[in-house]
Amino acid sequence: MDRVQVDDLQIDDLEGSATLPTRRRVALGGAASADFILWEDRLVVSPVVQGQGLRYLADDAQSVGALGGSDTGTADVWSADPRLGLRLSPWPWIALKGTAGRYLRAPDFTELFGDRGALVGNPDLRPERGWQGDVGAAARSAGGAWGRVSGELAGFWRQSTDLIAWSQNSQRTLIPVNVGRARVYGVEAALALELLGAIDLDMSLTQTTTENQSERRAVAGNELPRVPPWEAYVGTSLHHEEVVRVGHGWSATAPTFWDATNYYQTPNRSFHNVFARVAPHPAVRLEVECRNLLNTTVEVVDRDPLDQSSDAQRVQAVTDFVGYPLPGRTFLFTLRFAG
Repeated sequence: MDRVQVDDLQIDDLEGSATLPTRRRVALGGAASADFILWEDRLVVSPVVQGQGLRYLADDAQSVGALGGSDTGTADVWSADPRLGLRLSPWPWIALKGTAGRYLRAPDFTELFGDRGALVGNPDLRPERGWQGDVGAAARSAGGAWGRVSGELAGFWRQSTDLIAWSQNSQRTLIPVNVGRARVYGVEAALALELLGAIDLDMSLTQTTTENQSERRAVAGNELPRVPPWEAYVGTSLHHEEVVRVGHGWSATAPTFWDATNYYQTPNRSFHNVFARVAPHPAVRLEVECRNLLNTTVEVVDRDPLDQSSDAQRVQAVTDFVGYPLPGRTFLFTLRFAG
């Protein structure tokens, strides 16, 4: 056993006299693993069994997570999930790797009970279970006077039962729900360049396909909420050793649905950040950063996404995960001292 965690929740009703029960969850976790090293360290086979145990302690423990039983004071979830990992390095400059196995993810306390604000909890959430895996390759150059290059390419998939996802309801608040059966798969790519000892370039791209496999007609076949189908990032910086560094970062996100019915969708999002960093002494560093350089604060969306015959549009604020408007152009100044 390598993990012991205790979560407590006490809600005080300051306006009324209602007494809500204290919820407590004790989580235990551990893993049994072994590495088999073959072919002169070029092949590593790693079987793992991940064990988890959760005990809910409360007057209404059996109602949390839709757990059943005769003892209303406790409720347990136990799981032992096998996984297998492989790593093959036929040459020093490349590595092929993959993992596959079963998993269990219990809802956290925010998902179960919310934050009494924009996030509404759902005590009826069931643990998410399923199978997941990934395969990929990572390569890097030996480097030279010109610099070096490295990159990674990976594919991933997950088949889940009782998948937990945050979804926006008609009151524009977020509530986590068990989707039921769902499938997620995609590709990730990353590339890093170091040129002439003065230029750094980092790029990443993630493509994700999701499918709600629930039998409910209103959501069957839809995309899962809050999972962008595309995400991209490009970061560039110029530096003289580590004394002076200036850089730019660009991130983009494709239109993303916020609800299970795929009614509300955000448009494309694109943000630019720039920074400058000066370290006149190894113990002193000054950094100036400008976030949201183009002051992107609003977006234009369809007034009625379900009415394909209407071209009417409206302007709305760009918001974060829970619906709060994002700030516009923001300047940050940081001065660091190291002893």
